[in-house]
Amino acid sequence: MEKQENKYLKEVLSKINSYSKRKYLLKIIDGLLKTVIVSVSIFIFLVILESLFHFSSTVRTILFFFFILFTFLLFLKLILPFILKYFNIIYKTDTFALANEIGNYFIKIKDELLNSLQLLNSDNKNTSYSEALINSAFHQVYNKVKKINFKDALSFKNIKKLNLFSTTVLILSVSVFAFSSAISDASNRLVNYN
Repeated sequence: MEKQENKYLKEVLSKINSYSKRKYLLKIIDGLLKTVIVSVSIFIFLVILESLFHFSSTVRTILFFFFILFTFLLFLKLILPFILKYFNIIYKTDTFALANEIGNYFIKIKDELLNSLQLLNSDNKNTSYSEALINSAFHQVYNKVKKINFKDALSFKNIKKLNLFSTTVLILSVSVFAFSSAISDASNRLVNYN
C-alpha cells in the first residue's frame, strides 16, 4: 500500500513541479518582453535627445553606459530571479506555496491539496493522526486532482499583450531608424560615443 501512496505522491509532486516550471517560464518571458520594451524606448529617447542637442563625446559616453547599466539592472530585476527559480538555483521550490496557489485557482480542491501535502510532510510525522488516515486523506485528494491540469491555472493573456506591444515598439523603432537619417546618425554617434 505504501508503494502505491508513494506513486500518487510522486505524481502529484510532478504535476506541481510542471506547474512551477511553466509559471517561471512565463515570468521569464514576461520579464524579457518588458526589458525589451523599456530598453528600446529609453534608447529611442536618448537618440532623440542626441539628435536634438548634439552632446559632447563625454555626455554621449555617459548616456550610453547609463543605458547599458539600466538594461542590465532590468535584466537582474525582471529576468534573472525567475531563471534561478526555474532551475532551482539559490531558490528552492516551495511546494506548499505552489499547492496553495493551485488550490486558490481550482475551487474543487481549495486547500485540500496543501493540507494533505503538509500531513504527508516528513516533519509532521509526530502528529496524532495515524499513517493510514493520512494516506487515506491524501488518496482522496489525489482522486480529485489526478485529472486536473495544474498548468491551466496559468494565463498567457498578459504575455500575448506584451508580445504585441513589444513587436509594435520594435517595428516602429526600426521604421524610425530606417527612414530618418538624422535619427540613424544620432544613434550611431550615441553608440560609438564619438
